[in-house]
This record gives sequence, C-alpha cells and structure tokens, in this order.
Amino acid sequence: MEPQKIHLSEVPVQHQQWGDGRYDRKRLHVSVALGHSKKNRHPFDLEYTVVAPGCYNCPHHAHSKMTEFFIVVSGQGRVERNDDVFTIGPGDCFVQHPGTFHHILNTSENEDLAFYIIADEVDGCELTINRP
Repeated sequence: MEPQKIHLSEVPVQHQQWGDGRYDRKRLHVSVALGHSKKNRHPFDLEYTVVAPGCYNCPHHAHSKMTEFFIVVSGQGRVERNDDVFTIGPGDCFVQHPGTFHHILNTSENEDLAFYIIADEVDGCELTINRP
C-alpha cells in the first residue's frame, strides 16, 4: 500500500554532479516516495530540486511530449528557454511545453536555488539535448 502522506525530510535525496561541476543538483522524487512507479503510475510526477550556486540544473534539453510546471521556492536564477532568457525568484511560476529547449542557472554565488517541478506522465516521451 502506498503512503498517504510523507514529509520532505523523509524523501531520499539524489545528488548529481557532472560536466566538470557545471551541473549540480539535489533531487527529491516526491511522487516516487508516495508510491509512483511504472506499475502504479500517478497522473503527474512531483520533484523538488535544489541547484547549487553558480550551476545549472541540467543540460539544455527538450521533452518530446512532457509538459513541466515550475514553482520557485527560494533563491535566484535564470531560465534559458529556446532563444529567450528570463530571471526567476521565490514565488515565480512558469511552464515548459513539449519541444521547448530549456535549463535553469542558479545565478547566486552563495545561495541554493530551490523549485518544484510538476510534470505530466506521458508514455513514449523522448529527451533531446540541444547543447551542454
């Protein structure tokens, strides 16, 4: 039976660093902790992500079918989306539609950037890397 409630402190942290330190993020897969799996799919996936100062969350990429909704909790950053760039901070919300190339830079020198990502679960979604 899947848990009905969890606290973020109970969700395992997945720390990823790569690209000679260019990418550094800590991810908490909240939906997985609540029982989401390939056999027991939720209609959406929820992740809490923390990006280290001066780093990107991941390479510039797009999802073929997935829509992602972001809610910024703390810190300051810059979203690079296709050819557009905009700043983000606490309380900001934005959507990345399928086919939109994007990634997020933490623009602070000493403060983490934290946000939630809510994504729809779509079969056959492919990931394309545009540039590192």
